Amino acid sequence: MERIEPHDIRMRSDRVVLRPLTEEDIVLLHKWENDPEIAGAKGESPAERTLEKVGETYRRLSREGFCFVIEFDGVPIGYGWLKRMDASAAAPELAGKDIRQIDLTIAEKAYWGRGIGTVAINLLTELGFEFEGADALVACNVGDHNPRGRRAFERDNYVVLRENQPKDGRGTPTYDLILRREDYRPVFE
Repeated sequence: MERIEPHDIRMRSDRVVLRPLTEEDIVLLHKWENDPEIAGAKGESPAERTLEKVGETYRRLSREGFCFVIEFDGVPIGYGWLKRMDASAAAPELAGKDIRQIDLTIAEKAYWGRGIGTVAINLLTELGFEFEGADALVACNVGDHNPRGRRAFERDNYVVLRENQPKDGRGTPTYDLILRREDYRPVFE
């Protein structure tokens, strides 16, 4: 049976820690991904995701990049990742460049609106540029349904790369946001 691909990267800023995702965290991710409010904040329908399906998803993601659990004062409150991305999928003008996809979710609602997502974005952005040498980072499908998420990326100088209209014509648009290396400003120095 495949397992989470381990890494040993831990990132910290004051009270926020990004620690490696482990196999034991799959149960927590399953709980979070089946919360209707979390699914709604991600622009998804709150369809039941089995423990097996959630495990398969994060085992695959862990082979493609770095998966983390976000902790605040030692309490797990969310998750995120940074992984390689096909530049042609992000933007044809970036073909041949090292593009990484960044994604995160603050899943414990008691921690929403406290700036923790912004700190986690800062940490993942630093990982992408300072340690991985990426040319650009892209946050995919950040939408009008999650204004806090979009503002958190924009605080870190991410800008709209493109607008994505809902395929079925219902719902609100989502946006792919990008931060290019030349626009990156380190937060933690």
